[in-house]
Amino acid sequence: MKNSKIQLLHRILMLSLLISSCSNEFDSGVNVEDQKIFILGEDVFVNKGMVNFTSINSYRDLIENSDFSKKAIIVKSIDGVQNYSSMKNQYFKSKISSNSRRLHSSEEEMVISNDFFTTLLNAEGMLTIGEYIIKINLGEGICLVLPKEHEDQIDDLKAENTSNENILVF
Repeated sequence: MKNSKIQLLHRILMLSLLISSCSNEFDSGVNVEDQKIFILGEDVFVNKGMVNFTSINSYRDLIENSDFSKKAIIVKSIDGVQNYSSMKNQYFKSKISSNSRRLHSSEEEMVISNDFFTTLLNAEGMLTIGEYIIKINLGEGICLVLPKEHEDQIDDLKAENTSNENILVF
């Protein structure tokens, strides 16, 4: 059952990116002054408080093709990044979500059972893949996607403001 939930979340994420016509090219759009902390070559890095994958292919390769030892190394590397708070770490610090609500039992189960995935998600349930900023609400089983070109509206994504026409919901 745990694996089916994880697979469902991965499918939702993949579907949302495919439907959104995700580009496989990377244009960081990041201010040169922002520090990138590379985790896996240049394909995976932490920046602006989120794990970033340069493309859907980078994400897919890591999720589908990596063995346990590689994933363990990535978790350890991300856990060592200063000023990055993963969903996993947030849970173990406070047992509540970043917006001060109690976690649903399904969220707690995911955090406890999937160290890898909940390390990739920041405390707000977000990560970046290619040209999209993604927020996953484990309790509701939804995925919200904001194109990076609308990064100035990230507060709406964090608040799950579905009335924002630039936020896609899956």
